[in-house]
Amino acid sequence: MIRLKGVNKSQRMPVAALVTADDVMKPTNDSIVNKDAGFGTSTDKTTQNFWVANGMNQNYELQAKMYQYWLPRRIVDLIPNEGRRKGWEHVIPSWTPEQIQDLERKDLDFKVKDEFKLAWKWERLFGGALIVYLFDQSEGLYSEPLNKDAIKKDSLLGIDVYDPWQSYAANIDHLNFVSSNYRKPTNYTLGTPGFMMVNKGGIPEEQRGMESINGAIIHHTRVNRFNGLELPWYDFQNNWYWGQSLLASVHEALANADLVTQSAAQLLFKLSVPVMKVPDIKEIITDDMAKGAFLQRMNLLNTTMSNNHMAIIDAKEELSNLEQSALAGIDPIIERLYTLVSAASGIPVSKLVGESAKGLNATGEGDEKNFFNAVEAEREDRLRPRLEEFYDMAFPAWYGIPRPKDHKIVFPALYQETPEQKANTQTSIVNNLSVMFNDGVINKKVYLEELMEKEIVQNISEEDKKALLGEKELDEDDIDDALELGGSDTNDSQTNPYKED
Repeated sequence: MIRLKGVNKSQRMPVAALVTADDVMKPTNDSIVNKDAGFGTSTDKTTQNFWVANGMNQNYELQAKMYQYWLPRRIVDLIPNEGRRKGWEHVIPSWTPEQIQDLERKDLDFKVKDEFKLAWKWERLFGGALIVYLFDQSEGLYSEPLNKDAIKKDSLLGIDVYDPWQSYAANIDHLNFVSSNYRKPTNYTLGTPGFMMVNKGGIPEEQRGMESINGAIIHHTRVNRFNGLELPWYDFQNNWYWGQSLLASVHEALANADLVTQSAAQLLFKLSVPVMKVPDIKEIITDDMAKGAFLQRMNLLNTTMSNNHMAIIDAKEELSNLEQSALAGIDPIIERLYTLVSAASGIPVSKLVGESAKGLNATGEGDEKNFFNAVEAEREDRLRPRLEEFYDMAFPAWYGIPRPKDHKIVFPALYQETPEQKANTQTSIVNNLSVMFNDGVINKKVYLEELMEKEIVQNISEEDKKALLGEKELDEDDIDDALELGGSDTNDSQTNPYKED
């Protein structure tokens, strides 16, 4: 609807006389406009702020150079190092302890934990990584799909890690939209030639089909892909089908913190430079003889101060240093900038720069818990899916059998309770078990088993255990006794889920 401005209802004038072409052809958005203050006009400084792509995802030199400095390296390495520190355990109830020990030895022989940690780091630094499965000739050419249902025993020779700059997308799957690899590379060109081809803008049309001369072509079924941080489709495509580097999102915060830190360091050096006020210095430097005598005197003064820390000056001269108060406001600024880096990277300041927690009652426990929670979340989101995929391939390649259905990858807890916290937890467990025992909810056998399972009761010999618990396993009657509620009218089907109807 066109609004007629400043027209009385009684007036009868043509619409064309009331509405100009500019009113019709140039619609505007509602906003605050104040010409005196400059709000909403072409001189409004807030309208000049806009987001631009920093181009870091496509800049190998910048990514590699940043990784050589301590703070970017710590942002990249800290979470993978902590996530890998305790590794992971294999739980397979259907296997014997000797078989599980053999599986753990194979992890060591193939450097599985080290290679996955490296791929995790390259994912954070470069926006992705590939773990390449190196098979012998029995599994066919690397450029052909791997038949995962017919992998031969002892065919896996090793695994190797490649970053995105060594893994050029040879072609993309745009057809099979039900595939897990849809819109991702079908084949990769591995090695330094892939980096060279990326710099040249891809493989020239006349060289298509000759990639094997320049670099190894490998099918996507023979790799384990770390995707990097998610990107919108066109940015993902523009980034050669790789995700975003973590450093790209913290680049500005890192640059600001580094700039202010360097400026503060330069200011410290300037504060140590003495300043001498000399009367009539203009006349002295214009007279060659006076200038020479003055410079000779300054050299003598410098020598005296260096040897004896003493300066002898004229009564009319003044020797002083810059005021130390010039640094009074620098410390809060640096702290605030490092807080922004911490927020951008998702790592608490106390972990990122080793700073102690502040506050009257601050112990740093909250920061530590938050950090380990972040690491555990990263392990689940980034590491576990890749490990599941790897062991689906590794069991046939190592043992000639499919991966057991009861195989579980267990990540140990990273956060360790203090002795006081552990004691409080154990006391709470004992109190709860005692209440249930006294109320007849559980019997003595279950009570003691729970105490030993929670490692509250330790240093008990096998003979003592047999004397306390008996040598036989819990049968149905024992379970009924353990779950029986003293004096309750609850029927058996509700009380004992193990009892058959």
